[in-house]
Amino acid sequence: MLQSPSSSRISTSSWILKRAWLCAAVVVLALLLLGNLPLVLGKQYPQWDAAGLFGPQFSLVADHVKANRLLLWNPWVGAGSPDFAEPEYGTTSPLLLICAILSSSPLAGFVCYWLVLWVFGGIGLLMLLRHLEIPTWGALIATLGFVTSGFYTGHAEHTSSICSISFVPWILWRLDCAIQRRSYWCAVQSGAMYGLSALGGYPEFTILTPIFLGLWVLGRTLWPLTDYSGPKENIASRLRRSFLSLVLVGCVGALILSPSYTGFLSSTAGYSDRVGPRSRLEATTSNILPVEAVSTLSSPYLYLLNMEPNHIWPKTDLSMSSVYCGVVVLAFAAFGLVKKSGWRYWLVLIGLFFLCCAFGDRLPVRGWLYDYFPPTRYFRNPSLFRFYVILIITVLAGLGTRDLQLAQVLRKRAILPWAIWLALGAVACFSFWLVVLPVHTFPQGKSLALIHLMLMWFGIPALALLAQKTAASPRLLSGILLAAAAGDSLTTLYIARPTLYTDANRSWWMTVDTRHVQSLDLTSNGLLRQLDPPPELATFQNNRNSVLKIPTLQGYLTMSNRYHAQMAVDPTLSYMALGKSRFWFSAQAIETLPDVASFTLFGEDVRKNGRPVIFLHSPQQMRELSHYEQAPPLTVLDQSQSGRAAAAASAVTVSELSYRPNWLSFKYRAPSAGWLLVTDRWAPDWELTVNGRPRKLYGADFVFRAVPVESGTNDILFRYRPHLFFWFLGISWGTLLLLSSAELWRRYSKMTRNTEAYAKVIG
Repeated sequence: MLQSPSSSRISTSSWILKRAWLCAAVVVLALLLLGNLPLVLGKQYPQWDAAGLFGPQFSLVADHVKANRLLLWNPWVGAGSPDFAEPEYGTTSPLLLICAILSSSPLAGFVCYWLVLWVFGGIGLLMLLRHLEIPTWGALIATLGFVTSGFYTGHAEHTSSICSISFVPWILWRLDCAIQRRSYWCAVQSGAMYGLSALGGYPEFTILTPIFLGLWVLGRTLWPLTDYSGPKENIASRLRRSFLSLVLVGCVGALILSPSYTGFLSSTAGYSDRVGPRSRLEATTSNILPVEAVSTLSSPYLYLLNMEPNHIWPKTDLSMSSVYCGVVVLAFAAFGLVKKSGWRYWLVLIGLFFLCCAFGDRLPVRGWLYDYFPPTRYFRNPSLFRFYVILIITVLAGLGTRDLQLAQVLRKRAILPWAIWLALGAVACFSFWLVVLPVHTFPQGKSLALIHLMLMWFGIPALALLAQKTAASPRLLSGILLAAAAGDSLTTLYIARPTLYTDANRSWWMTVDTRHVQSLDLTSNGLLRQLDPPPELATFQNNRNSVLKIPTLQGYLTMSNRYHAQMAVDPTLSYMALGKSRFWFSAQAIETLPDVASFTLFGEDVRKNGRPVIFLHSPQQMRELSHYEQAPPLTVLDQSQSGRAAAAASAVTVSELSYRPNWLSFKYRAPSAGWLLVTDRWAPDWELTVNGRPRKLYGADFVFRAVPVESGTNDILFRYRPHLFFWFLGISWGTLLLLSSAELWRRYSKMTRNTEAYAKVIG
């Protein structure tokens, strides 16, 4: 049998529709490449945290994966760091590892990864809006506003935040499919996306996204699709199904994110005292979104007023200062509320809730969340809540393009007054800052920002008037709006250049690119360690030295430790961990709690003797480091040893050194039994062997390691073995492999069935 004409038309229409969505994805890619062309061409360079932390970290991960291993312990920064346990670094993220292994250089690889995340977020929103039956042109307008929003441009330096938010539309898409199609498999897919977002994402979003998902699902359950063709369900049944879907998301996500987060919980105790909840004051006041910053909805320029040295919002970092999401997007979001819909009003309530939380201590909502939802006590930066506000605005904008139907509704409804009021409000917001701020506080680009403001905001009313007074076709109107949204997005990226990239970092990036050392073996440099990175890599905190494989005592450490921080800035204390001879021997040592009072006495003894004194701490005491901030004064467990009479340690020389990231071995000939101070950082997963016998690894001088040695030759071996990590890594990657295989088999089976059905039809 021949294919029927109607069947042929349906097939052609489906192909055209798919091509339209593919073209939309290509437009997003092209716009982001064009808007970041100086960075893509290597004429400009990442800056701030991207240049000092995430870029060097990406390079280090790449060096490890190219050597067929994963980054576990980083000996080049902060006297050693368990980097695998920091979720932000993405050492187990499949997406980051793929980009890392394909990278040709530290700079090119990192820029590629950064852009992949950015484009990935845009395509995810396209998929979500397509699922919500938004027209292609409307979805593209909303997506262009999303990917050039104040969150992406402001947080360009924070790669982990970009990673987290770029996965959210994908998570939401699959979860909404699970609710509307009553498919638990879609919930499993959403959980996989959530787990991937946590591998390389900022932990705050790992906590906030489930809150957002729960509120979204509640709304979708209370206001389900009215055109669903399946059997009707009562509210109790829908709630039960929705709850089970959320549980699936959480369980699958927990399996996939487990390597980093179990590592953080088990492998940083005693290494970092940045564990446990933040204080209520810090959680509600650090980097809030100022209420006045809502004015940034009017222009992508206004957040730049918070740049140094003229901070107009001193309690907020520049990256946390913008909620801009596009003129056309905001206009359509407002238009989308013309239609009476409980679901849309629920979205507005969710947005208002997250906006109130973003204001921090300016409103009590963030404090209430801190009090009654304990997981939110573990992060600060209330301004990050604003991402979900931006996402809701873009979803409402997409819904507005779907149901306003430009050709008819713009004529039938009073849209023109809405557009005029929005334009006047935007101009008023911009004018306010022009009036209250001195001229010298405005960064470059004010003239372009004014032109952009007037053209975009008054262009929308002009277009509404055109639609009402003429017979302009819907295709023409949508084309004009698309062109306006694209121009808005490109202008936004141009205005936002100060937070995207810079030429000031040229020498630093050229240095790390040309002097990049890929080898992971430290043996050839011996025990040599510097206090800071070389001056040519900048004088502020950064980890660029890890690209050059130069060990330092200081660094840009996210897992902070108060004792290490004080040692690093005190020349009297830091010298013991610097240079080529940084191992010390003493026949005497003092066992004491790693508390603040003991640290004070330790500093006094070092200054008195002019050399280190070994203070010992048991492994259990080290793991409870964060509990000792208010601990009692010095407790000498061995009464025969007095802290004031303890012998100062002497610098020693070791032989047969073998030094690699997860391995340190050497021989030391001790004059008598005693203790050897090894000035590499202590961490729970280091194993110690002395003369072939396992020994307990003590903490020494609050952050370092102490080895019990015998008189004569001692063969000492340290191995870093986070055993739980490998179990959870197998669970994580095994889950991803299993789900990927199941999805491929499902698609193959479906394709086979369709082929067989088609063969029967034409047969």
